[in-house]
Amino acid sequence: MAGYALSSYGTFLNMVALNLFVYETTGKALAMGLFMAVRLASGFVAGLVAGGLLARFTAKRVMLWTNVAQAAVMLLLVLAPGGMRTAALMAVSVVVGGCGTLFMVSLRSSIPEMVGGDRRSWANSLSITGRSLAMVAGFASAGVVVSLVGYTAAFVVDMATFVVCAATVALLPIPGGGRGK
Repeated sequence: MAGYALSSYGTFLNMVALNLFVYETTGKALAMGLFMAVRLASGFVAGLVAGGLLARFTAKRVMLWTNVAQAAVMLLLVLAPGGMRTAALMAVSVVVGGCGTLFMVSLRSSIPEMVGGDRRSWANSLSITGRSLAMVAGFASAGVVVSLVGYTAAFVVDMATFVVCAATVALLPIPGGGRGK
């Protein structure tokens, strides 16, 4: 849950930082709306395919690789040359939107296997508490991080949160990998 909360902090930090960056890069408020619409649409589509994906792969594997993919796309954005930033931003929008949803479905479906059915409510409440605290911290710190150390630093922090979450997922002792019984 700590890895998930940290990753959520990065997600909410990047939600603000990326939209500011989109506006600064394009100079158009419409581009910010398009960026968010693509991110939300990607999450919606990922929700539709999540069940099929979890039928083929373990939840642990999906959680691990969704974090790796998000970290990789943030690295792509950090390394993108000026002329490729808009394309990199759209890639970030698609990957972060889709992978965020896939991670959540995988996490929620594997909680009973991680903690047992009798502790499911406790684990879900802990998960939501961590996400809520991360949301407040991410939104509150985004403007400070961007103004003090810049967009690149904000994106690197976000990338690092995905890497830490991936590492915590890799260490999870899920007996069936989150496939359920």
